[in-house]
Amino acid sequence: MKFRHRLSTFLPLRALALGCCLGTGIITGLAGCGDRTTDAEHVQRARDYQAKQEWQASVIELKNALQKNPENRDARLLLGQIYVKTGNGAPAEKELQRARELGSERTAWLLLLARAYLLQGQNQKVLELTQEASDPPAIQATLLALQGLAGLALGQPDAAKIHLDQALKLQPDDPDALLGMSQLALVNRNYSEAEAFSSKASKQDPNDVRPWFVKVRLHRLQNDDPAALKVLQHILELQPESTAALLERAQILMSQGKQDEALADVEAVRKRQPNLPEANYLRGSILFQKKELTAAQEALLQVVKVTPDHPGTQFLLGSINYEQGNLGQADQYLTSFVSRLPGYLPARLLLAATQLKLEKPGQAIDTLTPALA
Repeated sequence: MKFRHRLSTFLPLRALALGCCLGTGIITGLAGCGDRTTDAEHVQRARDYQAKQEWQASVIELKNALQKNPENRDARLLLGQIYVKTGNGAPAEKELQRARELGSERTAWLLLLARAYLLQGQNQKVLELTQEASDPPAIQATLLALQGLAGLALGQPDAAKIHLDQALKLQPDDPDALLGMSQLALVNRNYSEAEAFSSKASKQDPNDVRPWFVKVRLHRLQNDDPAALKVLQHILELQPESTAALLERAQILMSQGKQDEALADVEAVRKRQPNLPEANYLRGSILFQKKELTAAQEALLQVVKVTPDHPGTQFLLGSINYEQGNLGQADQYLTSFVSRLPGYLPARLLLAATQLKLEKPGQAIDTLTPALA
């Protein structure tokens, strides 16, 4: 009886302790049962992880801090900074706006917020950010530079140049301004100037991959794919999981007929982002090149789910359906493609061939007439 009493007392206490640990573990991740770490200590741990570029561990610490104190503005600010660094614009904007509301210094969040907008393609919002007389010259210069980048993204090169020139006047070595000038030089087909500005930008921050992407674009415009591949290899040494670099390299490898190598890069991206339209489109293109039509079709249909009107996907699906004898589907995809890109002759010829097989000679003549004009 004595043993039973002790056992009956022990079991509820053990269950309670286990429940405590499980509950705490669910809420605070790695914090552990009975964790007495303060929110400020979690933030310091996050800073330590950030210094070692261990982003996920840093994010976990910051979320633990915010579980204990949702109004910790330092945690919000640092979390926004990490999201910007890792290319996650939307959550970065959310955290930075919250840090702003909680009283973080303007100089701490302003440029990060501009970068978060750029990551999301919200370029007009970058242009709407205003200078204040109290902003330090370095902050003013970088904001002007980011506004120049936004202007370039909006297709406003003249306005962008005004911002970039003003930025360089305030701070001649501003990396964002140098990057913007290199991109502007590419737009103007001034390749030597693009090379010079991108080299200056990369010297200011050797770990910034953006100037190296300008070099990739420069080499590709000059039809120098071997040089572009070397630059992409350098980018991937800096950022081994760079989606943009992997997909760019896959495109070059595919153009060189190296389908298996190209597919390996695409699959490395799809492992992390299985629904990314760019990755699935490239996968479909490579498989189409390999004559694996069914697999190519499956990949391309994944693109259609996200971006139904993607022209390249429509053309390839039209081609695949033509080869498979699905003429009605081929007609639908190719008609949609030609309506968007009427000057692409191979699509017109394939659409006309489809219409002839469907016994629609009049439509085939109408399809071919613009090409004969």
